[in-house]
Amino acid sequence: NNDFKPRLTMEIADGIIAAIPGGVDSDAFRCEYLCKRIGNSDGSVLPEFTDEVQQDCIVEWPRPIFFDRYTAMDIGFVDLNFVIFAYWDFDNSVLVIEDELVTHGPSSTTKTLADDIKKKEKELWTNRITREFQAPYMRVSDNNLIVINDMAMDHGLYFQATEKHD
Repeated sequence: NNDFKPRLTMEIADGIIAAIPGGVDSDAFRCEYLCKRIGNSDGSVLPEFTDEVQQDCIVEWPRPIFFDRYTAMDIGFVDLNFVIFAYWDFDNSVLVIEDELVTHGPSSTTKTLADDIKKKEKELWTNRITREFQAPYMRVSDNNLIVINDMAMDHGLYFQATEKHD
């Protein structure tokens, strides 16, 4: 049967399948042509990040009394937008990632992204006793200067562009 786009003939579909090493059972085919999310494959950013490694890496960490807060953003549109919320534990020399925000697609406007970032920062970094909000020491973003400008001018969120040496 033809489970592919209606404009493709079976001959064209068979040609595409034949061109992919491993055919329809390969991770590459399942990702690219069937739009399946495949974890821990050769095409993963960190294929060695297995479920076992995740169990070792993701642990509860006691938050120190004093720490610098950081928000870091990687903008995508077709790809995902990632924002992480972290702090630096000076005593243990450890960067602790407390939470993340992942969005994508047309509903990811600078307004919705800014609102989500503000909400998450307040949720994480408002003192539960004094109700005082402590803004991040620094916000960094990839070099999407239009988004960085929109975040600052329209939403009061100031991000520093990352350095790109090579």
